[in-house]
Amino acid sequence: MTNTRFRRAAAAVAVIAALGAVSACGGGKSANAQQSGAPSGGRQPVVASAISELLKVRSSTDQAKSAKVEEDGTMGAMGASHESGALDWSNGLQGDLTVTSSGKSLTGAMGISEFRYTKDAMYSHFGDQMAQSLGGKHWMKYSYDQLDKQGPAGRAMHQQIQNGNPNQSVLMLIASGDVKVVGKENVRGVDATHYSGTVDVAKLTEQQTPGMTKADQEQIKQQLSQAGITTDKIDIWVNSGNLMVKKTELMHAAKGDINQTCYYSDYGTPVSVTAPAASDTVDSAAMAGGLPKQA
Repeated sequence: MTNTRFRRAAAAVAVIAALGAVSACGGGKSANAQQSGAPSGGRQPVVASAISELLKVRSSTDQAKSAKVEEDGTMGAMGASHESGALDWSNGLQGDLTVTSSGKSLTGAMGISEFRYTKDAMYSHFGDQMAQSLGGKHWMKYSYDQLDKQGPAGRAMHQQIQNGNPNQSVLMLIASGDVKVVGKENVRGVDATHYSGTVDVAKLTEQQTPGMTKADQEQIKQQLSQAGITTDKIDIWVNSGNLMVKKTELMHAAKGDINQTCYYSDYGTPVSVTAPAASDTVDSAAMAGGLPKQA
């Protein structure tokens, strides 16, 4: 693989990570409903109390500040990925994720990589093969200031990272105007309430949504539009402590469907992260080709 092709694949994997556990991640229809004996008679219409419960989830998540995450997903033709690690969203996003990519594409061939998030940047580590194309350095730095200068793809990536909080999908579910209560289900041994809805990006700001400001709705619409997403089917499972334990999303985008599933556990877990040594880091601004044209 040439250096340029390897670097482009590395950038694509970085986008997958940004659109994965640190963002609006999830996956299509869940088999969990059938396995757990969920109601088979269809979903119940949402009532005002359901919106009230989701707003409690938003508050509880803010207070929890951190969690362990595990995610599986695919992003169009880029291949599949599995992510695991811990994230803290109390003051911007901070944390570490290990990503295993697979598939026949260049992105899938990247194998195991690591992503480290600090207040100012995201760092990616792709192993010795990548280091050979970077003058022996192992880490690539994606400065948030630099991402904002790289057009819609970079800005969308930055926004996804900054919104790396389970609440992002809660807010989108509320904003959808289509939220429904599916019923009680079991997620990895935890009793949870299942909510579902579909976000139509074109209709996001047509009417005011309870519990959200117009600015909130505009921000969500802009973020999804910049990522080329037209619709986003969201399902979340919430435990008795008003914390999300599972989230799935199926996003239709110009470059192919993004289909992901996330699990959250150990809320409040301590997260400590430091930037890699500067001597072992190269800035993404020096990477040939930069980010893909569309995240």
